[in-house]
Amino acid sequence: MVKSEFIKIMVVKEINISLQKYFEIASTDLKSDKYIYRGQTNSFLKGGYLEWKVFSSYNRNEQFKKIMFCSFLNQQLETNLFDIYYRNNQFVTDKKLNKLDLRSKLYYLQHYGIPTCLIDFTHNPLVALYFAMSSLNAVGNRNYCREGFPNFYPENCSISIYQINYKVLIEALKLSVISSNLVSEYYGKFQFETNILNKGKKKIHLGIDVFPESNISGVDNFNLKKQEGAFILYDNQRNDDYDLIEFLCDYFYENEIELDEPIVKIFKIKYNELYKSSSSKHPNLKSAFNILEEKKKTGNYLFNDIQGLKYDLIFFNER
Repeated sequence: MVKSEFIKIMVVKEINISLQKYFEIASTDLKSDKYIYRGQTNSFLKGGYLEWKVFSSYNRNEQFKKIMFCSFLNQQLETNLFDIYYRNNQFVTDKKLNKLDLRSKLYYLQHYGIPTCLIDFTHNPLVALYFAMSSLNAVGNRNYCREGFPNFYPENCSISIYQINYKVLIEALKLSVISSNLVSEYYGKFQFETNILNKGKKKIHLGIDVFPESNISGVDNFNLKKQEGAFILYDNQRNDDYDLIEFLCDYFYENEIELDEPIVKIFKIKYNELYKSSSSKHPNLKSAFNILEEKKKTGNYLFNDIQGLKYDLIFFNER
């Protein structure tokens, strides 16, 4: 195997594990200071399974396809313009958002449902598990195999939990921390480019804030605090379908950056393992939601707005 191929393989590692094994890993990783996590549900629609790519909500949103994120920041969140446009909005008035610097506004709006080019991560692997489950379809029909395990979905359907070694990521790419000067620095400090054979030149913008709570002033961001949040800024600049993971593979490959271990691990847990058997009392067969609720890592504890209720409601059969 040539060196460049080995580098590419070492960037990302997929790991199929049981729910019980993930909880064991999570209990160890809770003590770690080098990982951040993101949970994604993936899709099971009309009998087909599709793994989601790692995009920002802004890049996924069709309404913003023709508006660059930097322009959005400059035209909507810039202090004077934001105050003129939204000073009479009740939410803005109550939270005094018009008094915040750009970064504080951006972080707050991200955690209260506004699409941005920030991708949410968490320092807590249990929080990532909850969000990985949060877009599952509610399960109405109880169907179990002979061993008492649920049989709601095809066996190939899995949630994905991304574990990123942020210390290696920052060092290898010399990543800049997101600042209130984001607009003026956008095309300098945060711009990256890859030029892979058969793919052509790709430009993206990438930044990070591992401890964003410490960089917010003037507002209490309850959701960010409870979710132990971290942010990766990722803007694929109209390079459709070029997601964060593909960029990292390309960048490490192109620059022949060697790694001692994968910078990204993707833990995959089957949908069916997340649910419990209605007939079993064995503690290992508790549903994932039940376990997370005991650990106070469900929407009821992670949000102080309607988003928590929205997510928890799909687990009504697990109560």
